[in-house]
Amino acid sequence: MTNEVPGQDPDLAQQPNGRACVLVVDDELFICETLADVLEDVGYYVETARDGAEALDRLDDLGDRTDCVILDIRLAPPTKTDQLDGIGVLGILKERYPDAGVIIITAYASVENAVAALNLGADAYLQKPINPEELLPLVNKTVERRKLVREKARLEAQAQEQNRYLLTKNRELAEANRQLQETLHRLNETQAQLIQSEKLASLGQLVAGVAHELNNPISFVYSNMARLLEYVEHILHVFTRYREALDGLRRGQPPGEGGLQELAELEAATDIDFILKDLQALARESREGAERVQAVVLDLRNFSRVDEGEVQDVDLVSGIESTLALLRPELKHRITLELDLGPLPHIRGNAAQLNQVVMNLLMNAAQAIEGEGTIRLATQPTAAGVRLTVSDTGRGIAPEHLNRIFDPFFTTRRGHQGMAGGVGLGLSIAHAIVQRHAGTIEAESTPGEGTTFTIDLPLAGYRPNRLGAPGPTVRQAHGPEQRRRAGTPPHSPPPTTASGSEEPQEQPHDKEVTP
Repeated sequence: MTNEVPGQDPDLAQQPNGRACVLVVDDELFICETLADVLEDVGYYVETARDGAEALDRLDDLGDRTDCVILDIRLAPPTKTDQLDGIGVLGILKERYPDAGVIIITAYASVENAVAALNLGADAYLQKPINPEELLPLVNKTVERRKLVREKARLEAQAQEQNRYLLTKNRELAEANRQLQETLHRLNETQAQLIQSEKLASLGQLVAGVAHELNNPISFVYSNMARLLEYVEHILHVFTRYREALDGLRRGQPPGEGGLQELAELEAATDIDFILKDLQALARESREGAERVQAVVLDLRNFSRVDEGEVQDVDLVSGIESTLALLRPELKHRITLELDLGPLPHIRGNAAQLNQVVMNLLMNAAQAIEGEGTIRLATQPTAAGVRLTVSDTGRGIAPEHLNRIFDPFFTTRRGHQGMAGGVGLGLSIAHAIVQRHAGTIEAESTPGEGTTFTIDLPLAGYRPNRLGAPGPTVRQAHGPEQRRRAGTPPHSPPPTTASGSEEPQEQPHDKEVTP
């Protein structure tokens, strides 16, 4: 029980932590002390006040720590100037501390007073004399409600703080996302430029070989045209003299012995017999040169397929032959080509892209061979589609590099024997194209002996916007041989006839070509 005289401030610093605080306001000291004893016995911290002014001072001192106020509705004012009764204190209390719990007590109970007190925000109404068994449950309930109000306020404040935090983080994430989008846009542009650079590097080699192939026939056709013009001048000169002699005969003035001798000497001087024979040879050679130029142009058109749609039935063997024809000038001085191109069923896909795969693998193989070597190409039908293997006798791929050969921009070499090294996108582009056709590409390599790439393609699996399959896997082969596999296995059925039976396949033929 508190023993402070009315009006004296208690030492609030001594208030035990964790105890609910109750303010008892009554003009009778006995009631204040009695209620304080009852409440302190059950663990409450109690403050008392004898009039309205003191009660408001106590409230200001305690502030938000007040859990419950037990207020006499008819306080006797200590001075004439202080007219605050219980109703007046209740109004001010609720204005300053709207969440404070209030229990009204009075010896003069009336319906009007009870209604007035409840309308001002009182939580309960008790009539004197106070029965502790009635009071304590009301105090406990009021304190509990006050705790809930505080907890609600704390949670709301915490929620607001979390909301502010989340809004801040959301703005930061939005800004970070904007920056990432800009970075991704720049990376996409850079990647597109690098892919274009890789394609231009391959195209440069292709153009160099094509230019050489076109230069030879065009050169001798041009040379033949110079000789042909010279022959035409001689023939025209001889023809003109014969025409003059013919006109003389028509006029009855045949050439004399001297005129005929002059014509004979002119034929001998121009070697007209040799010119007539050589004209036939010039025509044949020029036609052969023009046919060679036409063949190169046809190979170029077949390679690029610029006049065809994106998706069509593709003859893979024809595309391989066209690609080989264009690359042969780059390979013929040091590379022996071994071809085992068995007949294949047509597959649905993009012919130009598949030709790009073949060219990238051939150039990769040629770059892997230092000096002279052999590249072997083989095709065969499979139960699910078609298979292409490209093997070389180059230096092979180190085990620590094998699992990265399909990664964009990965390269361990520079160009060899005059061939450009690119920027490390050739195999990556080939891998992406194979995946776009729902196929797989697998690499096996033995360092110092060579590398073999195996491509399996289904008969119909091409999707222009197909995303890459899960990342390639790497496994250890027997001995030093390494293998890397990329893409997902095709699941297309084998080719069938109209009756539903499997279509018989022709046996592949072997042939060896040295460019």
